[in-house]
This record gives sequence, C-alpha cells and structure tokens, in this order.
Amino acid sequence: MSNKPIRVLAIDDDKLILKLIKTILSNHNFVVETVFDPLDAYSSALVFEPDIITIDLMMPELSGWELCDIFRRDPKFKKVPIVILTAKDDKQEREVAKYLFKVNDYIIKPFDAEELVKRLNFALMRRDSLEKQEKDFFETIQIIGSLAEELKIKNESLERQIKLREETIINIMKSLTIALDTKDPYTKGHSERVADYSEIIGKELGLSSNELFRLKRGAILHDIGKLIIDISYISKPGPLTTEEFQIMMSHPSVGARILEPLDFLDEEIFIVERHHESWDGTGYPKGLKDDEIGLLPSIVTVADVFDALTSDRSYRKAWPREEAVNEIKRLKGIKFNPVVVDVFLRVF
Repeated sequence: MSNKPIRVLAIDDDKLILKLIKTILSNHNFVVETVFDPLDAYSSALVFEPDIITIDLMMPELSGWELCDIFRRDPKFKKVPIVILTAKDDKQEREVAKYLFKVNDYIIKPFDAEELVKRLNFALMRRDSLEKQEKDFFETIQIIGSLAEELKIKNESLERQIKLREETIINIMKSLTIALDTKDPYTKGHSERVADYSEIIGKELGLSSNELFRLKRGAILHDIGKLIIDISYISKPGPLTTEEFQIMMSHPSVGARILEPLDFLDEEIFIVERHHESWDGTGYPKGLKDDEIGLLPSIVTVADVFDALTSDRSYRKAWPREEAVNEIKRLKGIKFNPVVVDVFLRVF
C-alpha cells in the first residue's frame, strides 16, 4: 500500500458507533468520513472516493445488504473492500456477505479497537495483492504477444526459428503456470504435480519419449483456462452455485482456445480440452466417452483427480492417500479409463 492516508467511509445509523470508529481510526492515521443516513451513503462515496467502506447491516430506509448491492453494481466501487460491522452474529449471513456481495470481512460488535485496525489493514493488503496478481498476469500476456510477433518477423533460418519458438513456448508455460498458482494458495504446485504423476503413469504404459514430452507439457497446461476465472470461485470454501459451476466448467474450452494459435501443441490442446471428460460420457465440455477421449487426456484426468483429492482445498482437508487411491479404483470404467486405472494402481 502507498504512504498516502487511507480513506475510510463508515456507514452506521448509530452516531456513538460512528464517533467511536472515527476516534479509533483517526488515531491510526486513517481519514474517516462518517454517514449516519444510509440514503446519503452512495452520494457521499462518490465525493469522498473511499479506499475501504464499513457498513452496518440493520439500518432504517436502506439495509446494509442493499447498500452492498448498490456499491458492487458500480464499477467505481467493485474492487473497494467492504467490511460489515454488525451486532448480528449469523453464520449464514456471513456466507451471503462473502459470496453474494463479495464482502471482504464481517466483524461483530462490540469490536476491539486494535482488531478493527488490523482487519481493515488486512482487507486492503489482500486487495492490493490481488490487483498485483492481475497486473502481472496481463503483463505476461503482453510479453507473450510481443514474443509471438517477434517470431513472425524473424528472418532467420528455419532451424533457428523452430528453436526460438520452442524456447519461447517453454518460457510462456512457466510464466502461465506461475500466474495460475498465485491465484489461489490451495492449488499452488498442482499443475507440476499432475505433470509428474502423468509422466509416471505414461512411463508404465510404455509411451514413447515424444508422447511423454507432450503428455507432461499438456498436464502442466491443463488448467490454463482458469487464469480468467474469478478467484472467488476457485477458492470458495463451500459448494458452488449453479452459475458459478457453469463458469468453472468452461475452463477446458477456454484453455483450448488460448492455446489454439500454437498449432504445434495439437496433442497438448486435446489434453487441456478433454481432461474433464468421463469414460461413461458424463463429463464436459463435449460429453465424449470411451476411446473418443484419447489416451493422453485420460492419463491426465486420473492424475488431476488424484492430486486434487490428496491436497488441501479451501472447502476441505486433503484425503488420506489410501482413500484417494480407493476412490480412483471405485470410479474405474465410470469416470476413468480402465487401462489407465490399472496402471495407476500398479505404480501408486
């Protein structure tokens, strides 16, 4: 965060609470604007341009939820952290606050002064971190575009062009993998582990060195489509809504479209697009079944599920290895290619 004073817009129908908030935060170098009438909150925010907003829930004329909705619908306030300050300690409302209105924190009154300051600062730090990740990602995409353009205009020998192209793609893959990992700490290292597991299975199947190379590269890239998915969906600590799940289900197709211009990655594109297909035809995005899916995507599907089950997620703890192996075995011939499962069970 910069050194300039942090502007806090505090909205509450209790003047004593507003006075307390202003006193606490002013002593910690915040600039505080208080709003007693919730009907004045939006116009005050337009003038004050807050860095963070605190909102009480139970207010006359306009509730805290209605205010959250107003702010989140305006692009100017979409990324401004909102912290709920309320006397109502309701677990269900906390979930609504976080996922429906993208509220950044939920603090129960009466609150401790130091805790209030600490949590407001954390909300701001989290916002800045996500903005940096987004900036870094788009800078990476710009670099990729520049490199691709360079390759088009290079007037060198065919051998040099091919070598440069391959080196560029390797660097692109590393950059995109790092960008994907930073979106959610729970999935950090996931793509590399899936690549390693896939390679182990592929070797046991007797794949050629070229097939193993393409398999591992496709596994590294299998979730590349998630780069454009809102992080709140990826790291949500609970079941997704129907709409959120539909968005998440689009990532194989999106990933394939991202890689489509790289025509020499044909096998890798199949892996990216098909790693959520199921042996019985109930997968997505195309509902392919049996051998229609292809061997390499089927290998990555098993490796992907195994790593997901044996890793901590925001919504659950990692499964014990034995339970994860049994789950893969149970889904043999249903979700997974039976041949791949048999090999998996030999090496894992």
